[in-house]
Amino acid sequence: MLRLLESKTKLPFPANPMAIEIEALIKTYGFNTSFVMFWIQELDGKITAAVSKVDSHVTVAAQKDFDSQELNEFLNVIGFSSLLGEKWVLDDLGFKISEKGIIMKYKPTMSSDEKNEPMTFECEPPYRKIYNLLKEPDAFGESISSYEDWLCDLSARVRNNCARVLFREREDKCISCGMFTFESDSGAVIGAVATHKDFRSKGYASDIVKELCTAAQKEKKDVFLMCREDKVSFYKKLEFKITGEFSLCQGVYNE
Repeated sequence: MLRLLESKTKLPFPANPMAIEIEALIKTYGFNTSFVMFWIQELDGKITAAVSKVDSHVTVAAQKDFDSQELNEFLNVIGFSSLLGEKWVLDDLGFKISEKGIIMKYKPTMSSDEKNEPMTFECEPPYRKIYNLLKEPDAFGESISSYEDWLCDLSARVRNNCARVLFREREDKCISCGMFTFESDSGAVIGAVATHKDFRSKGYASDIVKELCTAAQKEKKDVFLMCREDKVSFYKKLEFKITGEFSLCQGVYNE
């Protein structure tokens, strides 16, 4: 049975990027906004799946015993422009996959005491400079929304301690960045890692990822990321291990 989630509930899922995203969105937006909604699926009193919808973007996290037929029918009813989930979940749901990639988890061989150039998390990072970097050709490699939409969502998560941003500047421009795009009490998802083409191969992105991982380690949080296969070797050098796959459906069902 699927029902609207209207109060904070512990989601009993193994740590993964989708579960962390849903928990971060609940903490950021709560249950009284018109453009963000949450649902859970329960079978015999056990939560087997959770769904978040921000505007028309849907994320799903599920247990192995979730009811895929019921969830498929439900997602067709609420509609979506994009759907994100673990590959096995979307395979069970039967949706046509438009993109897929790798899920990796930070698994260091030992706690790192390596000291890099100090970086601080700012409550109000230079959003426009960071956005301009992410929009640079070949800097990020993924499409992002308009500045207004991107800023509204990210800044809300930063203010509610559900995202953190690190960056490097040179000559008043952001040359490298990375962030916890979503952060819950138990985990964090690294994303938006980018470096301007003129500053590649200098270790800026590596240092930012290491700093994010160090911060999470101190707080005993699991760290995940989702990337394309061509980025796996880069993150393996930073002690990330492959733990699964994710899939994305786009433009298949719309409201």
